[in-house]
Amino acid sequence: MDLQNLKVACAILISLLISQNVIASGFKVIQDSGCKKVLLQAPTKKGKLRSSKVGVGYEVCAEIGDYTHYCPGGGICCSPGNPKSKCCPADHPLCLPEGCCPEGYPKVCGRYCCEEDSFCCNGENCCSSEEACCGKDKCCTQKAPCCKYGESKECCDENLQACCDGYGCVDPCKSQFDALGCQLAGRSLSSDSVDDECKFGSKLWRILRPDEDPKVGLIAKNPQASRKVISHVNCGGRKGYKSQFISTTGLYKVAQRYKAKGEKKGLTGLRIAEINYKALPKLCKSKTVDLTTAENRDKYLGKAVCKNFAKASCEVLLQCDKPIRCRVVDPPKEKIISSKDSGEL
Repeated sequence: MDLQNLKVACAILISLLISQNVIASGFKVIQDSGCKKVLLQAPTKKGKLRSSKVGVGYEVCAEIGDYTHYCPGGGICCSPGNPKSKCCPADHPLCLPEGCCPEGYPKVCGRYCCEEDSFCCNGENCCSSEEACCGKDKCCTQKAPCCKYGESKECCDENLQACCDGYGCVDPCKSQFDALGCQLAGRSLSSDSVDDECKFGSKLWRILRPDEDPKVGLIAKNPQASRKVISHVNCGGRKGYKSQFISTTGLYKVAQRYKAKGEKKGLTGLRIAEINYKALPKLCKSKTVDLTTAENRDKYLGKAVCKNFAKASCEVLLQCDKPIRCRVVDPPKEKIISSKDSGEL
């Protein structure tokens, strides 16, 4: 494993460790203590009683007969005048039935002091909102939303991991071609980038899955889906994932490289299909997401790890309401022309 990929692996491992912890939006509740009771000394010359042990700055809760009841250690008296008053620390001055909380955290959820507008997640943790409540006691954020898989739920940092259907929160798939799956290492970071060669033109290429028929054309796994671009780039190579996008590359040698990697891993029957991009507007209502440009990668992928995979793959996503015509160009002996008249599609 090279240094760059090692850094990515370490970052993902750290994210996994963080995701296992409870992220609280408040402070832990401090348990209150009771007042101390001391005997008063004899009257002074001025006729006032004084405590034999109450130090300067200690808050007196009550003076009953010959005794003073006070909060030690700079504590706050919760019920002034009551000798049985509870005491809270000065940094947790809010006296609540469950214990002591800091200013600005007037309610309790489980072991935590919460802000007034927070959401109590299953009686265990205070989250910023109900949507942030994930599983039993986790609080997720917009950048690490809740990922649901079966009965389990966890916060999934979208910059380091991916929430994929049928898999839960997993490492993003490095191969952008679902015909290869996610077992290939692939080139991933800027040191291996082909960005300067990626000039998206009139042709696109794709490694076909065994079930894809060039005679029929390319069809997304779920044309009616409404997946986000980052979701498809992260998960599109996984078998159970379905979206409205079709992954292609703007550089023929990228498809060749990944095909060779797949064959080295023992995959057989891999084919590279060529798409005439200029013909798409005549064929269907199409949408293109060009991830060969840094501007679009920043727009759609932010700081996610998969941004590097899309860059190295010269990835271009296609969306079309009808089958997309293509022809097999590798291996040459299996060329299949989907157009009735010529190889120009």
